[in-house]
Amino acid sequence: MYIPKHYEITDENLIGNFVQFTGFSTLVTQGTDYPSITHIPMELEYDNQGNKVLRGHMAKANPHWKDIVGNPKGTICFLSDFNHYISSSWYDYPEAPTWNYISVHFSGPIRILDFDETVSSVRDLTKRYEKSVKGKLDFDTLPPNVTKQLRGITGIEMKVDRTEAVFKLSQNQSLENFDRIVDRLKETSNPRSLKLAETMVKLKNLFYQ
Repeated sequence: MYIPKHYEITDENLIGNFVQFTGFSTLVTQGTDYPSITHIPMELEYDNQGNKVLRGHMAKANPHWKDIVGNPKGTICFLSDFNHYISSSWYDYPEAPTWNYISVHFSGPIRILDFDETVSSVRDLTKRYEKSVKGKLDFDTLPPNVTKQLRGITGIEMKVDRTEAVFKLSQNQSLENFDRIVDRLKETSNPRSLKLAETMVKLKNLFYQ
């Protein structure tokens, strides 16, 4: 991923928080004629050896997992859903318009999980999101006719070898322009622009130390 130096982020906690907040990812691996691509939730975790890993699952009917068996490496991409157009009329000098966004890419070898590992991964995923939505679903009390559906999925795990993170949030601008961009984003009353403005404010001290 191309990352201009002033947009590059290496803070592991910041990256981890973004990935946990986003949750949903795009898995890209080598296919036969074109890249194989699947959109799935992935959880960032650490294995027993302390390695950073990403775990998730896809439908067994999805032939993508067979491509992984044949070529077990790829990239998992997380893109913020609160990206937004930035008008250059908000600057105090003439410039082209742009787009603000956050994206994190993880690359590394991928392995297919066995059934027990897959069940454990789905259990962890379910418990986390049930808690976040204040749901009452208990994975461990699901009836057999529901849990047998787990036979229809394929669990995957990537051992992360490379992490690339770009937080393009107007931090290349002067502080005055940065604040003006935040104000203009707030004025749009668009949920995405409001979330982007909120994120920019939270990271302002990191950008302007």
